[in-house]
Amino acid sequence: MWLTIKAVGKWTSNADRRRYQVFLACSGFSVLYAVVGFKLIGWAAAGRWLMVIVAALLTVIFTAVAAVFSYPAAESDGKAPAQTTDTGKPPVC
Repeated sequence: MWLTIKAVGKWTSNADRRRYQVFLACSGFSVLYAVVGFKLIGWAAAGRWLMVIVAALLTVIFTAVAAVFSYPAAESDGKAPAQTTDTGKPPVC
């Protein structure tokens, strides 16, 4: 519900669109990790260790793939453009 309100409400202006998108993505990952962690605890308590290992590995792989695809395409000189916010610092979760 909280993430839906943030996505629909667009609590920032268009000038801060990149930072807003990073914030939403990080919030989504936070919710994903909470759900996966909840399930891992249940599976570990039930002794389903294969599910624990597979779910943990898939979560890490999904995060790595999302990180790779979140970087902008390379410029013509072969270097990726710097990702910075209006303060000059890179966006972080």
